[in-house]
Amino acid sequence: MVNADLGHNLPRQHLARNQAKLAAETRRFFRRRQRQPHIVRGYFAPPSGTPWTRPVLTLGTTA
Repeated sequence: MVNADLGHNLPRQHLARNQAKLAAETRRFFRRRQRQPHIVRGYFAPPSGTPWTRPVLTLGTTA
Protein backbone atom coordinates (compact mmCIF):
# COMPACT_ATOMS: atom_id res chain seq x y z
CA MET A 1 0.00 0.00 0.00
CA VAL A 2 2.74 2.46 0.85
CA ASN A 3 4.61 1.85 -2.40
CA ALA A 4 1.43 2.27 -4.43
CA ASP A 5 0.64 5.52 -2.62
CA LEU A 6 4.15 6.81 -3.19
CA GLY A 7 4.21 5.91 -6.87
CA HIS A 8 0.77 7.33 -7.52
CA ASN A 9 1.30 10.59 -5.68
CA LEU A 10 4.82 11.67 -6.54
CA PRO A 11 4.32 14.88 -8.47
CA ARG A 12 4.60 14.44 -12.21
CA GLN A 13 6.06 17.92 -12.72
CA HIS A 14 9.03 17.09 -10.44
CA LEU A 15 10.40 14.09 -12.27
CA ALA A 16 13.59 12.97 -10.58
CA ARG A 17 16.52 13.04 -12.98
CA ASN A 18 18.94 11.17 -10.72
CA GLN A 19 19.03 9.03 -7.59
CA ALA A 20 19.65 11.94 -5.23
CA LYS A 21 16.61 13.85 -6.51
CA LEU A 22 14.46 10.70 -6.29
CA ALA A 23 15.54 10.24 -2.66
CA ALA A 24 14.74 13.89 -1.91
CA GLU A 25 11.27 13.63 -3.49
CA THR A 26 10.58 10.43 -1.54
CA ARG A 27 11.60 12.06 1.75
CA ARG A 28 9.43 15.05 0.92
CA PHE A 29 6.45 12.78 0.25
CA PHE A 30 6.80 10.89 3.55
CA ARG A 31 7.28 14.09 5.56
CA ARG A 32 3.96 15.33 4.16
CA ARG A 33 2.35 11.97 4.97
CA GLN A 34 3.47 12.26 8.60
CA ARG A 35 1.05 15.17 8.95
CA GLN A 36 -1.81 13.07 7.53
CA PRO A 37 -2.35 10.28 10.08
CA HIS A 38 -5.78 9.40 8.69
CA ILE A 39 -4.13 8.33 5.43
CA VAL A 40 -1.35 6.40 7.19
CA ARG A 41 -3.99 4.49 9.20
CA GLY A 42 -5.46 3.38 5.88
CA TYR A 43 -2.24 1.53 5.06
CA PHE A 44 -3.05 -0.92 7.86
CA ALA A 45 -6.81 -1.23 7.38
CA PRO A 46 -8.43 -4.12 5.51
CA PRO A 47 -9.51 -3.57 1.89
CA SER A 48 -12.68 -1.56 1.39
CA GLY A 49 -15.86 -3.49 2.12
CA THR A 50 -14.09 -6.06 4.28
CA PRO A 51 -15.06 -6.02 7.96
CA TRP A 52 -12.20 -5.72 10.39
CA THR A 53 -12.16 -9.01 12.25
CA ARG A 54 -9.61 -10.88 14.26
CA PRO A 55 -9.14 -14.59 13.73
CA VAL A 56 -10.61 -16.64 16.52
CA LEU A 57 -8.26 -19.22 17.97
CA THR A 58 -9.83 -22.19 19.67
CA LEU A 59 -7.46 -24.59 21.36
CA GLY A 60 -8.28 -28.15 22.24
CA THR A 61 -11.39 -28.48 20.09
CA THR A 62 -11.94 -30.93 17.29
CA ALA A 63 -14.16 -30.55 14.30
